[in-house]
Amino acid sequence: MSINLLYMNQGGGGNWKGLDYAAYDILCLAESTVLKEHFIENYNSKTKPPMSVQTKVDGGRMVTEVKDIDVTALEVRPIVCFQLVKLAPMRVVFFHFKSGNENYATKALDTGVMQYLKIVNDDRRVPTLWIGDYNRATLDPLTAVFKDVRVLFKGGGISQWNLDRAVITGDWGGMNPVAKEASRSGDNQHVGISVVLG
Repeated sequence: MSINLLYMNQGGGGNWKGLDYAAYDILCLAESTVLKEHFIENYNSKTKPPMSVQTKVDGGRMVTEVKDIDVTALEVRPIVCFQLVKLAPMRVVFFHFKSGNENYATKALDTGVMQYLKIVNDDRRVPTLWIGDYNRATLDPLTAVFKDVRVLFKGGGISQWNLDRAVITGDWGGMNPVAKEASRSGDNQHVGISVVLG
């Protein structure tokens, strides 16, 4: 069984072109207050701006253990970690780093990595997708901990900032997740990323 996940940062007015949300099983939406048609909300950060994890109404139980693992609340709009029920122990870490400063954004990623390791009991083999708006964070916190970091997709933002990225760590066995651009906003060039897992 495969799961089709969509990440989008819908902030700043967006100007997104039409997107077929029904083609996806899980939506990870940054800066969105809208519950998409035929989806239920599994998590809403209730922050300004909010972050939302939504799953298809008829998809059965898709996610579990949805938790905000940001313990600083300084340069992050929650770091949301959850497990994929049908592909357990596979996990997703979804975030939106709000700092335009490389150092702060990288520290935010480091915070996420350290808290994630507590959740998985330091088992670095757990197949995990790290997806969201990295802002200007480097991948150093991931490469320092995991020996198998692989960038599936990067893009978005002006000046080739690659704000939006999908990165995997852990042991994926025979699985080969595929990520691609799903849409692009007209205002700030954020990209929506589609990832097929499983």
